Amino acid sequence: MSTRSPKQALFAEFATLAKALGHAHRLELLEQLAQGEHSVETLAQKTSLSIANASQHLQHMRRTGLVDTRRDGKFVYYRLADEAVLDLLAALGRLAERNVAEVERIMRRYFKDRDGLEPVPRDALLERIRAGTVTVLDVRPQDEFALGHLPSAVNIPLKAMEARLSELDPSREVVAYCRGRFCVLSFEAAALLRNRGFKARCLEDGLPEWRAAGLPVVAGTVKQRCKQNNKREYNMTGAIQAHNQKSAAFWNSGGAHYEAISRGIADSIEHCVLRLDPKSGERVLDLATGTGWTSRVLARRGAKVTGVDISEKLVDAAIARAKSENLDIDYEIGDAESLPFEDGAFDAVASTCGVMFASRPEAAAAELARVCKKGGRIALTTWLSDSNLFKMFMVMKPYMPPPPTPAPPSPFEWGKTERIRELLAANFDLAFERGTSFYREPSGEAAWNTFSTGYGPTHSLAKSLDEARREELRRDFIAFHEGFRNELGVCVPREYWLTVGVRR
Repeated sequence: MSTRSPKQALFAEFATLAKALGHAHRLELLEQLAQGEHSVETLAQKTSLSIANASQHLQHMRRTGLVDTRRDGKFVYYRLADEAVLDLLAALGRLAERNVAEVERIMRRYFKDRDGLEPVPRDALLERIRAGTVTVLDVRPQDEFALGHLPSAVNIPLKAMEARLSELDPSREVVAYCRGRFCVLSFEAAALLRNRGFKARCLEDGLPEWRAAGLPVVAGTVKQRCKQNNKREYNMTGAIQAHNQKSAAFWNSGGAHYEAISRGIADSIEHCVLRLDPKSGERVLDLATGTGWTSRVLARRGAKVTGVDISEKLVDAAIARAKSENLDIDYEIGDAESLPFEDGAFDAVASTCGVMFASRPEAAAAELARVCKKGGRIALTTWLSDSNLFKMFMVMKPYMPPPPTPAPPSPFEWGKTERIRELLAANFDLAFERGTSFYREPSGEAAWNTFSTGYGPTHSLAKSLDEARREELRRDFIAFHEGFRNELGVCVPREYWLTVGVRR
């Protein structure tokens, strides 16, 4: 029996994690994984390690919770366990740069012109990206660029820079970036560009720090068309930000059964599409498409529709539904906070009770504005903060675990027009219309079956409870819905805001 105190036991586990970082090859592997998911073979090639050596280091880091894996056939793909690993790497680098004399000497030797190249802070660069006053240059290899990159970035790897200078506008300032603060590629690129007469600077750090700060990242995915065969080859690499991986699994839990949830808001979807007024041939994005109900309504109006969702299973269901109706719709797996589309890619964007669940509302709002062309429109439905849908969540709240500290923003903040203005008014001229959606079921029991089967929040919560607590939740959930019984069954009025905006 151990005689260690709880504190000693905890510190021993912390030390195990610290030891896992105690090898230069492991830190180099983590730097590569900070760019996005890679196979063992690719990681070995990029770090000049044997496959066996790379695999040994990766397995050690997996055991200590630094990295995670997925298998695709005979290949194993590694990724960072979550964004806290990015924070840990950044803190380690800052501490070493400040306190380790040899690190300071190395930095002076290899980054001697850092200050002369006037590094650009992240927030300042984001403002200039949105204003369209800068060329953002990603100098990493093409495969890393494809995993995820800054909005509007162009990719010219450093080795190809001399041959491709004609692709850059010499009248625009260029800001280069690469793998992180300790990557020399961007500094070499900026120095080369300055020698060729360009006004060039560097981002103060790189993509991992940008991503860890919650700023938008454009991620690569494989486009799926509903008219294709049933073979799916989703490329999840970089598509979902690390802090949203759990959310993706959360929404995955309902799968194809989510279609019944969409049916319950069909009236509000029709309202949204009516006010968006898509024209034949317009490119329209359905953001947080779920099983694709809204995208199908849009497609029937003649729009060229793309649906995007964080959940692979929901997208699978959307493809199958659209195919069964012979509708030509593009579907992608993507994160509302880092959409896999170019600037101004769409004439209009719709989101029906979807974008409100983004974990970082500011990032999602910025992405919504980025992909909507100037003069384009948006139409969003969001549940009111005192709606009966909100009250349904309050029924579930006593059964939920305590929220993390600090608590994430409530999705029902999108149910307040003043909050919507805070998020969107800088880029859109906005107008609001209040609506009520009527959710009808034969009984409260039927409502429980629909939500506990198809709605991610309810399904995941019920699954997490022991049998006794799950039965208590079921009882309370049914009673809530039975409170809206009429002669024909249950009819719950659920209030929402419809927000329509025109992109400035």
